[in-house]
Amino acid sequence: MKQLTVFIGALLLTISSFGQDVKVPSNYQLKKVEDYGPYKDSVEIVAKWMVSNPLTKDREVRGAANKFVLSWISGAPNTHIQINPEIANEVMKDKTNIYGTDLLMDYMAGMILVKLHNNEAEDPETQEAGIKAMLVGYESVVNFCTIKILDILQKQKAKGTLAEWIKANAAKSETKAKKE
Repeated sequence: MKQLTVFIGALLLTISSFGQDVKVPSNYQLKKVEDYGPYKDSVEIVAKWMVSNPLTKDREVRGAANKFVLSWISGAPNTHIQINPEIANEVMKDKTNIYGTDLLMDYMAGMILVKLHNNEAEDPETQEAGIKAMLVGYESVVNFCTIKILDILQKQKAKGTLAEWIKANAAKSETKAKKE
């Protein structure tokens, strides 16, 4: 009975998070270093909304959320994330996929959520959070698009080997960069 109660509570929390609206800041000015701090809490709220809502829902709000979070990430002092170019390129390769940008933004939102709470977090930890966030978004649109790298990452996550894949892929990317 206790397990059923916990399950129902978790289910209700999940359902309620999908119904929540988010207030995306508008008319924000992010030009000077001191402009970013006041928006830190808003970035967290909006990023959490992004990664916990299907990509097919509230397209207009998602567009504003993407723009706001990207603007903040792009200039926030002392808060940096590393985008894996192979993942980003593969996600954005199919120009007919209307969800590519949203998937990439969920990836960045997942990473920035880690950095907001621990700016010293190592890249593998932030990568894993970003990939997991992107996979949640991908699950909401997998019937509309197929992205090979995300299918691979889903399998790695299901097997419990996502962290190992990230480390191995990072090592391959470093070797490739040194050769170039």
